Amino acid sequence: MEKLKSLKEELKTNTKKNNLYMFAIDGILITVIQQLVWSNVNLFAELLGATAEQLSFMTFLNQIVTVAILFPMGIVSDRVKNKRIILNGALIMLMIFYFFSALTPVFGEYALYIFIPIISFGAAGRQLYLSTWNAFFKDATPESDRNDTMAVRTRFTLILGVIIPLITGFILSTTDQDATKVMIHQCYIVTAIFTALLLIFVLKKIRGGDVEVKVDASGKKEKIDLKDAFYTITHNKPYMFFMMCLFLFYVSWQIDWTIWYYGRVHYLELNEFMLSLSNVAGTFGQFIAIGFWKKINEKKGVRFGAMFGAYGLAFASVSIIVSTLIYEAGHTTLAYVAFMVIWFCANLPQTVNTLNLPLCLMEVVDPKYSALCISLFTILTTFTNAIMPSIGVAIYNAFGGDADAFRTTYTIIFFLRLATGTLWMYRWRKMRKEENNAA
Repeated sequence: MEKLKSLKEELKTNTKKNNLYMFAIDGILITVIQQLVWSNVNLFAELLGATAEQLSFMTFLNQIVTVAILFPMGIVSDRVKNKRIILNGALIMLMIFYFFSALTPVFGEYALYIFIPIISFGAAGRQLYLSTWNAFFKDATPESDRNDTMAVRTRFTLILGVIIPLITGFILSTTDQDATKVMIHQCYIVTAIFTALLLIFVLKKIRGGDVEVKVDASGKKEKIDLKDAFYTITHNKPYMFFMMCLFLFYVSWQIDWTIWYYGRVHYLELNEFMLSLSNVAGTFGQFIAIGFWKKINEKKGVRFGAMFGAYGLAFASVSIIVSTLIYEAGHTTLAYVAFMVIWFCANLPQTVNTLNLPLCLMEVVDPKYSALCISLFTILTTFTNAIMPSIGVAIYNAFGGDADAFRTTYTIIFFLRLATGTLWMYRWRKMRKEENNAA
């Protein structure tokens, strides 16, 4: 009790430590919300009668609504004194639509048609929170503290990202009754709503984040000049170069988001337990590497580590190519071991995808339009997520839709990811040279 009391007193006077703890708790709570609802949304929709085509449409609608909301809200966010206001608004939006989504089963055969648009707006609220959070974190956290704070937060989000799906999946597996499963999903949503309420309270505890709001001669807020915003952002060379690298990175990352699952199930024949085990192995690899990459960031800067995330993804391609070849040769156990070991090793550098990329973004956004820059970042990744998994499937089918076609597709993905890592390396060397010349 004395230690707890001492910590409370320290947090009152030590802003850095207070914000480090609060951002960590914030990461825990938003991960709980995401895993309780978004990780189970397809299962819930299927219980309401969704077909594969309707699930695809739901994903598409989620992305369309998200893009439609993020751009104008990015402009609004740059006009408020503290982006905590937008974060609270996003959570309130999320809670409202989650609440109504939990009620949709009462509409019987029409439940699905009501659920899909409602949950799409709930998802947009979640994405608005995640996008605005980056801008708020930038405003509230000095650059010298960002690496430490983000590393601590990432530790919790990674481990909870594995634990919560295991728990929720186990609870759902305890019953075969669809009606009972629907009630469990409703309980998950209600729990997420109360977690969002708690998150609003935690956000109040984070100090800082205020920015200067420009006013005109009459004392009113200056209107956003979209022409100036477009010109400023497009002529910000470091930002545009970062977005180009990011676009190729997400293209190479998201292209296998559908065939990755398909290949593990059909060409390695992993059961539910083995699929869960592979997820745990990957996340554990990222978790134990956080401390290492945090130190690398301190010594080399956050731009240096970015390339290794892409190289890790390339190595992940090797895991599925090699293991399926071994499996086809009749060495089942060896194939599973090879897959798990290579997959685990491939995830050791992928920590930087969560840790470094947001920090790289914060280095290059224009201070005047920081929220809009970050919204465009989220819009870009949403756009690539909408099309790249389908392109991956199209390539796989074009080569014949069998095991050989699967490995051919992953060979292409392997070289694409190598190219992405090389582009990140070029960016690091180019910007380092520019900084050395400027000095």
